[in-house]
Amino acid sequence: MTEKSVESGRQAKEKLDRAGGALKKATSTVEQKKRAIDAAIKKSEEPFKLIEAKQQRAKSSMEAAKKKADAANKMLDIKKLAHDESRKRTDKSMGEAKAMAQKAKKSVEDRQRDFNSAEGFVRSLIEKMGQKAKS
Repeated sequence: MTEKSVESGRQAKEKLDRAGGALKKATSTVEQKKRAIDAAIKKSEEPFKLIEAKQQRAKSSMEAAKKKADAANKMLDIKKLAHDESRKRTDKSMGEAKAMAQKAKKSVEDRQRDFNSAEGFVRSLIEKMGQKAKS
């Protein structure tokens, strides 16, 4: 009986070893499948991460472009204000120059009238003197 029990124990041990091996093999297969699934998940996430990175770069580029556009608009506003101010000053200067030219023209016309009337007076005086000299 001891031999039978030893044999029975040996067989039980072999069965246990085979079961342990099968368990290790099954566990190993499950571990491999789990690693494969994790790798597949990681691989499937890569395009989304790339897209996300591209979206972030695009967003940054758009923000930079918006800032440049805002700066350009501010410069345009400043240039427009400067142009408007320059135009006002030019219009004012031109108005003043026109007024001065009209004033000078009037002054010349007044002097011409004074000269013409003095000329008429001098002629009439010369005529009177000529008539007195004849008489």
